Amino acid sequence: MTAELELWAEANKRHLLASIAQVRVALERYGGREASEPPPAELDEPHVPFALERAESAFGLSSFERDVLLLCAGVELDAGFAALCRELDAAPPTFSLALAALPDPHWSAIAPRGPLRHWILVDAVAGAVATSPIRIDERVLHFLTGIGYLDDRLADAVAYVPAGDALPPSQRAAAARIAALWASASEPPVVGLSGRDAHAKRVVAAAACAEHELVLHVLRAADAPQTQDDRARFARLWEREAILLGSALLLEIDEDDGAESLLSTEGSGGYARPRVVIP
Repeated sequence: MTAELELWAEANKRHLLASIAQVRVALERYGGREASEPPPAELDEPHVPFALERAESAFGLSSFERDVLLLCAGVELDAGFAALCRELDAAPPTFSLALAALPDPHWSAIAPRGPLRHWILVDAVAGAVATSPIRIDERVLHFLTGIGYLDDRLADAVAYVPAGDALPPSQRAAAARIAALWASASEPPVVGLSGRDAHAKRVVAAAACAEHELVLHVLRAADAPQTQDDRARFARLWEREAILLGSALLLEIDEDDGAESLLSTEGSGGYARPRVVIP
């Protein structure tokens, strides 16, 4: 880890803990306890956004939805925070506690199509959402703490594609056309790559991604889940991962793979899907 990354990681940790402390103050006031003093704001922090800020912006979280996420993160990271939740309600906490104790509450935060549940940022029991325990998804918790990795639920099927060396002129031109197409569209379109050389297509796609400061992952359609429900959840997890990692997906399709459902945005709630490159 470079010195710059180490500085960011330490500052990110302070920012996350300070944000959780603000939620703790709200809980203490709700419980009629004397509120603890939150830590002072840090000065001279890095210009790179913190993980919490990135999540808040990327997933379109309201201030209340952000605090619900912090409520769940606090229980996992601080035993004293968990004990406080247990005194007031339960640990893990419930949406009912969040609605009662946190500022600017709104019921739409617990809707299935709201960002907390759509993006699987928190897990809740369907049908009894308000009173059931809620937990932060493990991958999301690690993201907030500054730990980056490919979600384990995707790792068996999705692989990282490193950027290659200098490309020959024809491949460089193809990568530039893809990058320009993405840059010119309000919602970057799906791009098809033709040809029999799978390695060349990976190289071109990785180079196009590099132009937009994206990384590239690849999925063979044959390795995707086979049932419709499993594919839908897999696709949702990938969409979330693409946002967390800043990645595009190269979907390698054979004629008989029937991979249309992996590309469908039906049920996405109007959220933008990540860039996908298809041979």
